[in-house]
Amino acid sequence: MSAWELWNEENNTTFWRGSVAQCVSLLKAGYQGVKAGDSTATVVLGGLMYNDDAWLRQIYAAGGRGAFDAVATHPYQGVADTAPEQPDKGTRESLTHLPAVRAVMVGNGDADKPIWLTEFGWSAHDNGLQPPNWARGVSESVQVDYAVRSLRYAAANWPYVSVLFWYKERAWNNPTADPIWLGIHLEGYGLLRANRSERPVYTALQGSWLSAEVTAAPRVRQ
Repeated sequence: MSAWELWNEENNTTFWRGSVAQCVSLLKAGYQGVKAGDSTATVVLGGLMYNDDAWLRQIYAAGGRGAFDAVATHPYQGVADTAPEQPDKGTRESLTHLPAVRAVMVGNGDADKPIWLTEFGWSAHDNGLQPPNWARGVSESVQVDYAVRSLRYAAANWPYVSVLFWYKERAWNNPTADPIWLGIHLEGYGLLRANRSERPVYTALQGSWLSAEVTAAPRVRQ
């Protein structure tokens, strides 16, 4: 299967500074281009920063329906060391807010389309440098626990989620990051450390529990 994700976190002004209408124009052009080259390819709406149902609603209102085969989100926790099952408080910065995204899709006639989580995870690092809430870390053992629990939760509750991508496959030593806690946070997601040794989460995501305990689980990409 081939898939093309069009843009990245277009609801984040760091990555997209145009209007919603311009974003929809890009989606339509990209969709047509991908399908012209490979009619069987899956076109994925660029991964939304958090579970941003409000932004997705604007995409539909601007005529975006029909310009993607799947919707992608990056459902990080707003307080990044929060457990995956924390109940939704009605904000986009929660993993469990995903059903709100689904509701927008269903309300716009796209109930048959899946959701992909094209970035998600927890970063392994201590919080001694007092990072902001979104950059808080967990221990490596908690990282394993949350990874396994999040996949089990998705399999049990979200049959419309078909693919999940853990961010990220390996760390790149980045001692010059400014502020320094940002580099530490980004590196802590890696399944492999900067020296390429395996974090425990690497083994956990390959473990037999995937097939033995979550037989209906979505596909997991590393």
